[in-house]
Amino acid sequence: MAESLPRKMGMTASERLDVCLDGLRRAVQRLPQVATRYSEKRERAEHMGALLSATCTTLIEMRALLTSGQYTEAACLCRSIYENSLRTRWAVCTSQGWERLRRYWCEEDIKRLKELKEVNSAWAVSATRQIAALEREMEKGPQKSAPSIYCIVDELKKNTQIPDHRAFKNQYGLIYRSLCSYSHWNPFAIFHPEQDEKVQMTVFGAAVAASCLLTAAEHEFGLAVPCDLELAPVLDDLWQMPPS
Repeated sequence: MAESLPRKMGMTASERLDVCLDGLRRAVQRLPQVATRYSEKRERAEHMGALLSATCTTLIEMRALLTSGQYTEAACLCRSIYENSLRTRWAVCTSQGWERLRRYWCEEDIKRLKELKEVNSAWAVSATRQIAALEREMEKGPQKSAPSIYCIVDELKKNTQIPDHRAFKNQYGLIYRSLCSYSHWNPFAIFHPEQDEKVQMTVFGAAVAASCLLTAAEHEFGLAVPCDLELAPVLDDLWQMPPS
């Protein structure tokens, strides 16, 4: 039954994930060659390559989980790549986006390290040293960090400079919140007898993630990877699909 819902959209869950994997794998292979033209973005290209590669690995695991009927576990993995892809897409189309995103993660690490110092004195010296390094890193960039994921989606859908900006409408409430429900192990979602929605949101979350990352790579490094992952048509399938 879980495969029947994506089949209404012309593909099974596995087939749609295979399309995502194909595009991402080609991007991973081509990025090192393309990135050589952008010496000033070498570190950023390394980060993008690592993100694309990790997303490929995650999609492979998700595909195996969906095939074996472990839908909640697949949704948990999807939530991470979906959120990271939205942050990356936002970063490449926002002024000082990468630098603000870097500051956001520095601030998050500092919060964690400060709490670590409070509960474990043995780590105090190391944590203090790491905090100082992160604060120095933040001094190099903007004073404003990246916003919350909710605000990121809101900014993306309002950014008329993005050709497919309308495709981000309703994504936070429908896809992100659904994936969060599973990744937070909400018992009412995990043990719900109807599995089609879980598979649907997982597959579409993966498709959006792949589309956002490939678009980000194209925007940042001119890396064009032709594949059937245009964001608007993919989401049109979701918004227009009748109830099962």
